[in-house]
Amino acid sequence: MAFSPCCFLAVDHEQRTVVLSVRGTACAGDTLTDCCADPVPFLGGHAHAGIVAATWQLVAAFVPRLAAALVSEALAACASWCPSC
Repeated sequence: MAFSPCCFLAVDHEQRTVVLSVRGTACAGDTLTDCCADPVPFLGGHAHAGIVAATWQLVAAFVPRLAAALVSEALAACASWCPSC
């Protein structure tokens, strides 16, 4: 699918970090992202239109899952010191 880059999400519980790694151009679909190079407004500046489209695809795919994981971890932490959780 165009504007849907291949990526890998890693969680390091010990370091309390999340890393999202995005692969570069590897197939024909990725070239569509590369070809959409016009600058568009993005987060107070401008960015490559194809990268912005790909970014929103990643946000749509990962933010709901990350938010659920954060809530789950927060509730687990709360349960250890808050009996009403």
